[in-house]
Amino acid sequence: MKCYISSIAIVLLLVFTNFSCGKKQRENELQKLVTPIWNEKDIEATKWEGPMLTYKQELRIKPPFYRGPMPLRFIIAGKGYFGPFVSEMIPIYHDFGRFRNNFILKGGFVEGARTIDDSGFLLAEAKFVHFVKGESNQIKGIEIEEYHYGSDGKLRFKCKSLIVPQFGSLGFKKSETEAIGKKKRDYYFVWPY
Repeated sequence: MKCYISSIAIVLLLVFTNFSCGKKQRENELQKLVTPIWNEKDIEATKWEGPMLTYKQELRIKPPFYRGPMPLRFIIAGKGYFGPFVSEMIPIYHDFGRFRNNFILKGGFVEGARTIDDSGFLLAEAKFVHFVKGESNQIKGIEIEEYHYGSDGKLRFKCKSLIVPQFGSLGFKKSETEAIGKKKRDYYFVWPY
């Protein structure tokens, strides 16, 4: 009986040691990445000085990675034109109150985002990776890479996320892969599509 208990204790110790070593190795991978991913030149190139359209968005369908109260309410701001037959809007930001996703644009396409709190502190960043194609080569979504920072400004979490179209120009985060580290909260549960 003693031998059996000792064997279990040794196995548990080995599992815990391997888990701890693996976790430390993944955290070291995070610290090797060059961050922040967007520089001042990228940010300056996307600033919009002209008139901006803003409207309040209310979603009654809960995005899979959203963990707040429903209905989900936020402000969408962008540049564009709304008319009786044609409408076009290029998103500048989504404001969720406690944080805001400012979008990095290149040629009217959302290349990424920087998430800041109400004091301007950088919480997270994301960048477009590629289009995800389905059967018969049709685009069924996009993949973005997320980088989340701690209160000390250091990178704490990284993953790839699949965004799928949901309502017109909005997509929902559907899945997360290649996660390293631990995130405090999700910021990219809704993405311009």
